[in-house]
Amino acid sequence: MRLTLAGALVSISIQLTAATIVVDPNPIVTASSITSNVNGADLAGLLVTATYLEPSSTPPFGSVPVAIPMTWVATGPASGAATASGPAGPIVSVSVIGSASGNLAWSYQTTVLSPPLSLVLDGTAAGIYFDRAHTGPSTPGSGTGADIVFGPPLFPPGSDASFVVTYSSAVALDGNPPDGDLYAKLTITFPTNFAPTDFTFTQPTDRNVVPEPSSWLLIATGLAAIAIWRSVGRNAGAGGKITG
Repeated sequence: MRLTLAGALVSISIQLTAATIVVDPNPIVTASSITSNVNGADLAGLLVTATYLEPSSTPPFGSVPVAIPMTWVATGPASGAATASGPAGPIVSVSVIGSASGNLAWSYQTTVLSPPLSLVLDGTAAGIYFDRAHTGPSTPGSGTGADIVFGPPLFPPGSDASFVVTYSSAVALDGNPPDGDLYAKLTITFPTNFAPTDFTFTQPTDRNVVPEPSSWLLIATGLAAIAIWRSVGRNAGAGGKITG
């Protein structure tokens, strides 16, 4: 199974039937600052789990779900990937090349004959957030949101109508309630009869911005200066009373 994000496309040339969208805001995730300036390398730390049905080698035989966990790493200045390999090469790989607009174009390719059950992209720990379509106020700093769109070479065309896409873990900025546009976890659930096939999809993606160490140093220095100033002021006041 191979999942590749190649390039940053604003739209896919063939838009297929929309999947069923489910929104679950829980659990709430807190962010400090948001930017939509995202490329493949910026997704470092994203947790990716692909689960598929594998024939069981023990009684009562049949098929059992097998999960393959991966962690995203940067592979270049604007590219990244999460990959799990077997003896014959990559079993599952998810990668992104380019884009600074956050509207990432993903390509899913499979090398495993077992049917896929689900694909989970979890950005909770890494501060990676999926920006969906939203009618109300948007989270400050976020980009133009849109729900996931599947495209070719999905076969048969329109089979994504049986997909279920769940956005969960709503993002709250600076302790405010979530605006309902950003979610830290994206789960694609495939029907049990879905045969392994290639397809693409787009999903706008934002990320949390943590202040640089130099910024924290400036903040700490400013707070220390204020504390010293207040201390000197109190001592000066006390000294005045003693000499008087």
